[in-house]
Amino acid sequence: YCGFKKAMFLRPPFWSFHTASCFQHDRNYTQGGNRMDRMTADVGFLWRMLSDANKQPTLWKKRLAVYTGIAYFLAVRLFGWISFKWK
Repeated sequence: YCGFKKAMFLRPPFWSFHTASCFQHDRNYTQGGNRMDRMTADVGFLWRMLSDANKQPTLWKKRLAVYTGIAYFLAVRLFGWISFKWK
């Protein structure tokens, strides 16, 4: 899910709260499609992570989670085309 399989150091802080967001995003990438499908998957990923971030118990954890979510969104927009199943 989030991060590369063997690169555990690339996983975000609060790993457990990203699990549902990353799982759904990976499932959308496996289903594949066209450019719009990929954009929909990525934007949905961002919104789910921001929703998860809002559930963090403290303000600093919320902020860190928001920054992490934005960083992951940017990463999948830049490099996600490699993993997306194009149809």
